[in-house]
Amino acid sequence: LDVNTDKISFAEDEQSKLPCYTFQCARYTVSVTKQGGYIKSILYSGNVNEAYITEDNATSLAKEYLKSIGYDNMEATYRVTANNICTICFAYCENNVYYYSDLIKCAISLEDGSIAGLDATTYLTNHTDRSNFSTKLSQKQCTALVSKYLTINSVKKCVIPKPSGTEVQCYEFACTSKETGEDALIYINVQNGREEEIKLMLYTDNGTLVK
Repeated sequence: LDVNTDKISFAEDEQSKLPCYTFQCARYTVSVTKQGGYIKSILYSGNVNEAYITEDNATSLAKEYLKSIGYDNMEATYRVTANNICTICFAYCENNVYYYSDLIKCAISLEDGSIAGLDATTYLTNHTDRSNFSTKLSQKQCTALVSKYLTINSVKKCVIPKPSGTEVQCYEFACTSKETGEDALIYINVQNGREEEIKLMLYTDNGTLVK
């Protein structure tokens, strides 16, 4: 928080799945993991009354902030703005492969660009060294498996989590329906060509979400 330690007070010893020490500083509550000393969460209880910076600027500031506290190689995926606070969801990215198990949410005040919240729980409980992204099917072969009723706008390599706790290597196709105009993300397994998941893009006045 860029403050002297005499401004910080110990709040509690958090005995959770991810044990932390929790501290308070003015309107901020910060949890630091006992193992590794990583920032797990930052909660801000104040109000943000005005918006002077853009969401793009907020996204850049959030990425810089994450890097400054030890979370490097994070790329923004989507964002939502409410009450003059922009919350950006980041995924870990290495060698142009997005790892959707390793997510961090970072909130930035649009008033002054300061940190307004952070949740790295998902990243800290999932991030690990992984084997290289290897495919049995080429991007071209996977592209041919996407529905003919969809227009493909972009492609990413990614690794997605499954309810079973496993991870699957996929190509993520950002598509638009030729019939309805709706946007969706299609995940094709690079090993067997199976359609692993479909997510709809939801556009609101506050930002973009996936469902």
